[in-house]
This record gives sequence, C-alpha cells and structure tokens, in this order.
Amino acid sequence: MEDNFVEEETNLATPGVIEKYKKASEIAKAALAIVIEACVPGTNIVDLCSLGDNTVDELSSKCFGKIEDKGVAFPTCINVNNCIANYSPLAANSVELEEGDVVKIEVGAHIDGYIGINAHTMVCTADPSACIEGEKADVICAAYFASDAAVKLCRPGRKSNEVTEVIGKIADIFHCSPVEDIYSNEVQRFILDQDEQVIENKHNVENQVKPFDFEVNQAYHINVVMSTGTGSSRNVDGNTTVHCRIVEEKYNLKMKASRYLFSQVNKKYPCFPFSIRAFDDKRAKLGLKECVNHNLLAPYPILHERDGTIVAQFKFTVLVLPNGIQKLGGYEQLPYVRSDYTIEDQEINEILALPLGRKKNKKKRKKKKNNNQEPAAMEDE
Repeated sequence: MEDNFVEEETNLATPGVIEKYKKASEIAKAALAIVIEACVPGTNIVDLCSLGDNTVDELSSKCFGKIEDKGVAFPTCINVNNCIANYSPLAANSVELEEGDVVKIEVGAHIDGYIGINAHTMVCTADPSACIEGEKADVICAAYFASDAAVKLCRPGRKSNEVTEVIGKIADIFHCSPVEDIYSNEVQRFILDQDEQVIENKHNVENQVKPFDFEVNQAYHINVVMSTGTGSSRNVDGNTTVHCRIVEEKYNLKMKASRYLFSQVNKKYPCFPFSIRAFDDKRAKLGLKECVNHNLLAPYPILHERDGTIVAQFKFTVLVLPNGIQKLGGYEQLPYVRSDYTIEDQEINEILALPLGRKKNKKKRKKKKNNNQEPAAMEDE
C-alpha cells in the first residue's frame, strides 16, 4: 500500500465510498449468518472461525472485480460465555461449543479499505424454540437495547459521551455492567482503530476520553458489550493468535521463520488484524515472538470477564449522512430470550423511538403569484 493511498476517498461524500461500506457490511453480515447457522452443540470453534474467514474471502472475490484489495478486515472470533474478545484459536487450542453456551461472533470484511464489522450474540442450543430466561436473557437484552440507543444518538447535535451514559443507564435497568476497555470509534479507509473520535463503552476515570460532536459524513463502528459481572476485563489466556502490523515500526529480523511470517503479513494483511491461523502454523508460530518483541506486530489479547459471568455483544457499522443515519449490518434474528426487566425510563424510550432517517416536513405556505415555492427544511421526524 502506498503512503498516500490511505488519504484517497475517505469522505462519505465522495462518490462510490458509501457503496463500498455497504458491500463490505453485506459480506460481513452474510458470513455472520452462515457461522450462526453452524453454531450447534459439538461444533469446534476453530472450524467456525475458518468458515467465517473463508466465506468473507469467497464473497469478496465476487464483487468489485477491478479492486484487488478486499477480503478479511478482522478475523472471525468466537467468544463464548465469559470470553469478551479476540478468541480465534489454532486447532491445537480449540474447544467445542456446548449446549447453552452464550456465543459472540465477530466478523469483519473490507472493500478497497472500507470496513464493515458485525458482531452478534446467540445461544447455542439444539432447540432454538426454547425460551432463554434469567441472567443470559438479561445481558443479551441489555446489550441489544443499548446498541440500538447508541445508533440513535449518532446524529449531528449529539455528543459522544451521551452514548456512554445511555449504555450505563440501560445496563443498570437489566442489572448488568458495561465491559471496560471496550470502545466504539470513528473508522476511515484502511484504519480500523484510531485514537481520536473514541466512544467509551464504560466510563473510565483513570483513562479520560475527550467527548466530541457527531458530524455529517462520518462512519463509526458501534460496539456495545455487557456483562452479568462487574464489567472488568482480564488477559488470562496466553494463546493470543490475533495480531496487527504496526506500519511505523522497522527492524531487521534475524530468524528465517520471522522473515517468512513478516513477508506474508505484508502481502496479505499490511494494515488489518489477522489470525496466525491464516499462515503455516509451525513456521508462523516460530517467527511470531521475534516480530512481537520488536514491535512489528501488535497482539490482540484474548480478554475474559471473571469465571461464571456471561458477556453479550452487538457491533455494526453506522454512517452519519445528511439524510439520516444508516445502520449497516446487524443480524435481524435475535435469540429467543425473555427478561424480567423492562425499560420504563421515558428519556431512554424517547431515544429508542428516534427514527434513523430524516424526512421533509410539508408546511402550508401562502400561494405566490409566480407560483414558486422554497423547498421544505430537513428536520428530524
């Protein structure tokens, strides 16, 4: 990727950019649906991750034929029960899904550097018609309604800290906690995570995030993660497989296996996260340590809540456009759950009732002799 390549066509007002965001999100959503169907008791997680990544690559190859740079933007991760993020294992460390597991599936695709991310929570069961109740239902409902409220607040005139506040209020209603060290953020071409325009999932007094105003022609990845526990996140698994190239760093690697891995990363994933599973396992694992030790690759640690807790997640891409908000992706079929708690807060319900689109208000005006009329102003419904 050339140095000036990232700067081209990053604004949503540029013709063709929205179409690429939409197609990337459609691919991620389609891959997500296929993985969800395969999530039954006894299925091996490594097989599900490979299924998601292979589906993204296959669907990407069938669109935008003149564009070569497309495919996986984030490796498929299957995070079960108290696992929060980044579990995309090798075959030797994989486990099988069990009846009743709460499964978070995250899939990412890109077209020409424009990224679509989807994450969905489901309950692994041989009987999908059986209603899920209790803590599992509470945390899934909390994450779902909070993600819906977050989308409705991504509009000009609103501030980012309002999203964090409503996530916390909805968590309290369902007796859950937002998970710390989880963020939503503005996304740009070839940039999955950036330090500016960041929205906290849970307010952190020790690591202050500066609030900002939402503006037209911005794209965001909205990521809401809830827990039945305190919302703490810990790195307790040393088998990290997801990494990302740090493009600013340079180092002359000594080991042959390290040079092999790094050359493959530069060819296939020069700026997006990848799973070490995508390469020859033995050589890649041998070369991984040297690359990480010299800051050429950044690890995405596997995060967990404490044992016995349940974590739920919903994630998707949002475009803030002049005519309204477009939510891209999001799997419509939710798990069959029933919570004992309901949202009765008037302010939250008003946010949830906000429309995504904007429409023209038809106002009565006096007829003029020249019969010319001004167009009606664009206002929220």
